[in-house]
Formats: sequence, structure tokens, C-alpha cells
Amino acid sequence: MREGAHPERTIYRITEAGRAELADWVRDLIADPEPERPRFEAALSVCGVLPPDELTGLLRRRLALLEEDVAAQREALAEWRRETPRLFLVEAEYDLAVRAAEAAWIRSFVEELTSGAFPDLPMWRAWHESGRMPPEMAELAERGLTSD
Repeated sequence: MREGAHPERTIYRITEAGRAELADWVRDLIADPEPERPRFEAALSVCGVLPPDELTGLLRRRLALLEEDVAAQREALAEWRRETPRLFLVEAEYDLAVRAAEAAWIRSFVEELTSGAFPDLPMWRAWHESGRMPPEMAELAERGLTSD
């Protein structure tokens, strides 16, 4: 269909082969949990380079932003549910659950840091106060110990 000086519009439709490929792709994405490495997780893997009090402040800031986001997402979902079938909201529900879980984890981590219950907190503080990495931490860093 041609409109004015514009080129004819091309309309594409998915083929049966394309539909089958899409369904297979979605099956793989849903069924096979693969580790996804967000930036926050990468930052946590090296957060020891920051002094504990600075990290705590940054985590509190992130938590406040997450809590605002979670509240806004809850409100939006409530609105959407009035007119949208749940089938089309499961992605938003999942994202909300992940964000809420992240907020809960950060809240717990901050509590450990502020209460002093976090293991090795004195060693971590001493490292930043003296500028010298404790031998036990240096040995781990040298071996390249990771959580993977």
C-alpha cells in the first residue's frame, strides 16, 4: 500500500518455521537457568576495595532507590492488572520479585555491616586503616579464590 511520496509498506508475517524456532528459543530460556552476571554482582565481587563504612553508605543509597522503585512497580502492576490479563504481566511480576529480593538482601547485608556481625569486619577495617592487606586476604587474592 503506497501513501503519498513514501515507498510501499512491507508487511511481514511469521512463518510456521519461525514460530517453531521462537517457541524452542523460549523453552530454552525458561527451562535452563543460566547464571546472569549483572553489574551489581560484579561490584560485590570486589567491594572489599572500599572501606566498610563507605560501602554501607553506598548500599543504603542503593536500597533507598530500590525501595522507591519497588513501590512504584507495585503501584504500576496494580493499575495494569485492572485491564491487562496476567499472562502479559508475568515479566513485570518477576522483575518486581527480583528487585524486592535484592532489596531484602541488601537490607540484611547492611544490618550485618552496621551491627558488626559481618565476619572478618575488623580485618577489613584494619586493611583500609593501615593500607596493608592482611596476609590471609593477600594469600586468597594471590590464589585467585572466587565464588564461581
